[in-house]
Amino acid sequence: MTLLNLEKSCDKAYACVGEEILYTLQVQNDTNISLQNIKVYDMLEEDLEFVSGSVTIDTKKVLEANVLSGIDLGAIEAGAGHTLTFKAKILEDTNGDVENVANAYFSYMQEDGTRIQGSMTSNKCRISVFNPNLSIEKTANLTEAMLGDIVTYTVIIKNKGDLPAYNILFKDDLPAQEELVRRSFKINDEGINGVNLSTGIVLGNLMVEQSVRITYKVKVIGSNGRGVLTNVASATFNYKLPDGTLGTKEAVGNKKCVDILVQAMNFKQLSIENYLNIPSAKPDLEAIDKITGTIDILSSHVIETLEGYKLIIYGKMNLSIEYTALTENRRMHSAHYSIPFSTFIIMSPQYTCGDKVEITGIVEDIYYQVVDKRTFFANITAFINAQMCMC
Repeated sequence: MTLLNLEKSCDKAYACVGEEILYTLQVQNDTNISLQNIKVYDMLEEDLEFVSGSVTIDTKKVLEANVLSGIDLGAIEAGAGHTLTFKAKILEDTNGDVENVANAYFSYMQEDGTRIQGSMTSNKCRISVFNPNLSIEKTANLTEAMLGDIVTYTVIIKNKGDLPAYNILFKDDLPAQEELVRRSFKINDEGINGVNLSTGIVLGNLMVEQSVRITYKVKVIGSNGRGVLTNVASATFNYKLPDGTLGTKEAVGNKKCVDILVQAMNFKQLSIENYLNIPSAKPDLEAIDKITGTIDILSSHVIETLEGYKLIIYGKMNLSIEYTALTENRRMHSAHYSIPFSTFIIMSPQYTCGDKVEITGIVEDIYYQVVDKRTFFANITAFINAQMCMC
């Protein structure tokens, strides 16, 4: 004999991963006696996750209630009942049919005063779960680019789901430092004109396991002050469940996406000429055997001018020579020099006041010529680079 009727239903027969399902339990005492200590459980399947705070009893919210730990309904008199609802979310890796049952435990008193424990299992509630999904893999032919370089992007979109994808709209919100090269956008090697990547371009439909290949070129027209340009491709599409329900979903490309290190052209080639004397404590010069140089950056500051921001740089060039002395034994000697300099670099238009700048300098070439036994001439060519870096 059925003492407690437990009927379970849900708000849909077909659903997609990530959706929330509303379950309803009708708990009815069909006897002519009082049923007491009623507690209802639903352990759910591993593909379902209980939504906290979603339980209602006869339309009244019971925020602290949880079907996993049991919902206490107390006593239900003969012929009475309760309607209990709760929500569960379908987890992302679910596929196929998901079904589960609820259980209720209760007690009642027999005529002879004996208390009896009872239980009831509901009917199975089944949902067919689908996973409409597009994978988007984007690559670039360059990992480092200078201003003016052309970068070719390749995007492979594949239907990795279990439903056809309709009306696919592809987007790529390029950063302001990149511009699409005209007539470079191709779908499966067929050129498409008049493309606006920010508003999107319709790719059509993809059946399950079908893919499409997109290529396009962009020109690097600036740096954003951080040295890295990142953009992520995305696509929205429609799908249709077996019961005719229509849905829309967005797919986002690989988050690593394409990071292009942009070398902003903030540099200066510097040439310094100087007549240098052998220190008084050193012997006379016969011939210079070797000369080397390094650069130390001492300080810098930025000023704003009509030409834009200028980076003022102060530093010193360090020269070291090894020479043969004009003496009887012709021994090798060395001498060291420190030549102060200042210069400026006009920063790129993408520079904003406060951006971190790393300044480096190298000596590219040194021309020298002996003038007399105490003097030589040196022309030092140096490269000073101011790189806007990630802060």
